[in-house]
Amino acid sequence: VPKRAQRAAILATLARKMPLAQDVDLEAVAADARTEGFSGADLASLMREGAMNALKGDLLATRAALPPRGKGEKLYIGRAHLEQAMCAVLPSVSAADEKRYEHMSARLRQSRAHVADQDPLPPSATGISSS
Repeated sequence: VPKRAQRAAILATLARKMPLAQDVDLEAVAADARTEGFSGADLASLMREGAMNALKGDLLATRAALPPRGKGEKLYIGRAHLEQAMCAVLPSVSAADEKRYEHMSARLRQSRAHVADQDPLPPSATGISSS
């Protein structure tokens, strides 16, 4: 499960091709406690949901006869759209699952270190002749 800095990097990558408003701070989104336990897929879902919220808001404004965006004017994903998305998108990894994954990772590192410390097999054990 990505930590805060990793979440920020993932969000920045996901947002590269998304029109974000000036009020969006991806570092703040990554630091938000609601994104704890988010996987990369969860973060992608968050960004997609934010984009959908922007589209819905634009559609509702059009239906309410508010002044439409100018022709060719971009629709931006704002902080409010991502705030709404954080209420809808939940982490797929629980705190208990994350602890379990960390424990498995530590055990795997230990077993790999043990294998690396052993002497390499002599050529006779591999069945490869040296002549």
